[in-house]
Parts: sequence; structure tokens; C-alpha cells
Amino acid sequence: MKKIFSFTIMGGILIMLLAILVLTGQDGCENVLIRSPQGNEPRTRMPNGAGGVQIIVYQKGKETKLDPKNPHFLELQTIIEERLISANNEYQRLDSPQSALQLTNKNGGVEVVYSEPKEFSIAYNQQIIKPNRLLIPLTEDNTTIIYYAYSNQDYSSGPYINTKDVNEIRTILQSMGIEIGQEPSQSDNYTLTLHVTNLTGTVSISSVPIEVIRRDDHKIVAKSETDKNGIVIFNLSAGFYYCQVAEGINYHGKVSVNLERDTELELKTFLSPPH
Repeated sequence: MKKIFSFTIMGGILIMLLAILVLTGQDGCENVLIRSPQGNEPRTRMPNGAGGVQIIVYQKGKETKLDPKNPHFLELQTIIEERLISANNEYQRLDSPQSALQLTNKNGGVEVVYSEPKEFSIAYNQQIIKPNRLLIPLTEDNTTIIYYAYSNQDYSSGPYINTKDVNEIRTILQSMGIEIGQEPSQSDNYTLTLHVTNLTGTVSISSVPIEVIRRDDHKIVAKSETDKNGIVIFNLSAGFYYCQVAEGINYHGKVSVNLERDTELELKTFLSPPH
């Protein structure tokens, strides 16, 4: 009787152990609850990738989950974590989590999600943090801002700053086929046709020197003379320009243009004979 009783107890223990192994050994990871940079309610994601890591790219309300099998996946994760570890400053003012989300929505951003908290030692203040998530807005600034979050909390109100820019992160994303916050290509040239008219009628509109000035740096980027019909044509990259009769000529009149396509404009002047 004692033997039968012992076998019964041992059998029950084995069954319990097997049940525990089945319940805990399915994926070796747990669900992660995160907040979307679109400002939605928290939602559950199943972590994937090496070590239960996800990388999500956000741009203009759209999100793209990167394939952990991509050869650049680990490289991107390493660069992002390096930016945090080597951070050399932090915001001295409170920056609300909503600001982080707005930056991400406007300029794009990249988020790293860990299935378990990961420990980092920050060079700036020797602080040790164990966040579940990192968020880097891909702004046009010459610094990298790194927000971090614990568990299911919002992102930190005092993110770290690294004076290294985000260009390396952008380059890796481009290698993965993702373009973030691209400005109009300066290699795309457009035709600007100016029709010069002289409202005084006392000076010919032929061979009038016209110059084009870039607004950003006030640099003359093009200069040419009108033909016999008072027309001059420029081939310029996209941008904002001022067009006027060249300095040294007695004139009045200027026209501005935000060149985004082939454009024709009239440049009205009050040319007068030289004194």
C-alpha cells in the first residue's frame, strides 16, 4: 500500500512539472505592451528578432516593422544603443512625452522595443537605466535625442542628447529601403522663364542683365541677359529665389518665386536711361 501511495505522489509531481514546462516553454518570451507614437491606446505586440527585439520605423502616421532577418537589423540596433550609451547631455527642461510623439509624427522616428528591460550605463552621468523601449526622432538637427521608457509607462520627460547626428541611422535605413523625411531633391532642376517688361517704355528690354538670388544665403546663383523679346530662361534647382535686374542698372522691380516646378513669371521694371 505504501509503495502504491508513493508512486501515486511521484506521478502527480511529474505531471505538474510537465504542465509547467508546456506553459512556460512555448516561445521563451512574453507579450510587450507599448504606446504607439500616433498617440493611440497601449497595445500588445509579440516581440521578435534576436533576443526578443523589435524595431519599428514611424513616418507621417505610417509604421513599418523591420525584418529581424535583414542583415542591417543588428547594425541599426547597435547604432541606436550606442547613441544612448555615449550620450553626453540631457534636456535641462521638462519635455513632455507628447512632444516626443509630435516630433516622431512630423519628421519620422525609429523605436526599439525589448521583450525584457535592458540595462544601459550612460556615459554622461554614469546613471544605469533599464528601459523597455527607446525612441529616436529623426529630426534635421545636428544632434540625436534619445527618449526611453520603462515597462508600460510613457516616454521620459527628460531625454538624453548625443551630439552625433542621426545621419548614420538614416543611412542604415536607406540601406533597408526606407527613406525618412527626405527634402525635395536638389538635383531636380526646373525651368524658370522670366518675361521682362519695362513700364516706362523708354529703354529697350533687349539685353537687360537679370540676376537670380537664392533667398537662404542671398547668393547670386544665376545671371543672364534677356533676348530681343525681353525673355530670359534659367535652369535652377528647387528653392526660393528673388529675380531682379542686375545691380548697377537704373531700375525698379523685383519678383520672388518658390520654384517647385517649371514656372513662367513676369518681371515688371521701371528701366530708365543711364545718367
